[in-house]
Amino acid sequence: MKTSPVLILTRILNNRTYLLFFFVLLSLLAAFLFFNLKTPPVLAVFPGWDQINTIYYDPSQDDSTNKFLEQAADELKTHLEKVAGRTFNISTTTQPTTGIYLSVNSTLPELATRNDEAVRLFSDDSGIRIIGKTPIATRHGAYILLEKLGVR
Repeated sequence: MKTSPVLILTRILNNRTYLLFFFVLLSLLAAFLFFNLKTPPVLAVFPGWDQINTIYYDPSQDDSTNKFLEQAADELKTHLEKVAGRTFNISTTTQPTTGIYLSVNSTLPELATRNDEAVRLFSDDSGIRIIGKTPIATRHGAYILLEKLGVR
């Protein structure tokens, strides 16, 4: 005598011991998949990211008390290393040929007429540029970049 799959499933669902067993089994499977599936680094999908490994800023542009550019560079380094799975360096002496550049420029036409927290992010052949009207604006720009890369 053949038993249909629907009948077997109905019997299992009517038996609380089996139901608990399947619930625990599905929970363990879900936990395993959640913690063990590896997603590719977000940066891997952006051409040219493999060329960028330096974050540059000029300390003379930083706020002497709060060190906003230093904080921005540190945050970028920490989170980009987690996302990219490789090491990033912070440079304050020599501008790299490619990198992430943090700078302050209150006279930049796109920022000059805006409030003190205005920021401009763009990329060019040299990498990523984060230019703020003030040091804190540049730090906000670093957080904007990280958010666009999926860092929360």
